Amino acid sequence: MSLKIDYSEENNYLIRKFNGILEPNDIISAWKYLIEEKLKKKKYIGVISDYTNVKLDMELDDFDHLLDLFKKNSKLLENIKLAMVLETHINEVFPLLTLRYSQFNIRSFPTFESAKNWVLEL
Repeated sequence: MSLKIDYSEENNYLIRKFNGILEPNDIISAWKYLIEEKLKKKKYIGVISDYTNVKLDMELDDFDHLLDLFKKNSKLLENIKLAMVLETHINEVFPLLTLRYSQFNIRSFPTFESAKNWVLEL
C-alpha cells in the first residue's frame, strides 16, 4: 500500500490530495486525523478531498465504518461541505456516498475548480 495525503488551508477550507492505493482503513484513519487535528481545532466551511490520483480498493459496504465515524462527529460535520474530486470512470463508489449518507453535505465533482466553487458558495 502506498498512500500520501497532503493538507493545505485556503480561504477557510481544507484541501486533501490523496495519492496511491486507498483501502478501507486508510480512509477511516485519514478522517480521524482530519477530525481530531484540524476540524476540532478550527472552524472550516468545507473540505475538498482530491481522489484523482487514487486507486480505490474498497466496496460500498466498507463505508459503513466511515458513516459511524461521521455520526459520532455529526455536530462537527453537519455544517461543513465535503467535496470529492474524482475521475468519473475510476471511483464509482464515491458518488454513491452522497445518496447513502444524505444527512451530510457530501458531493462529488469532476474537477477541483468545480468543487472549490461549490464549497465557497453561500
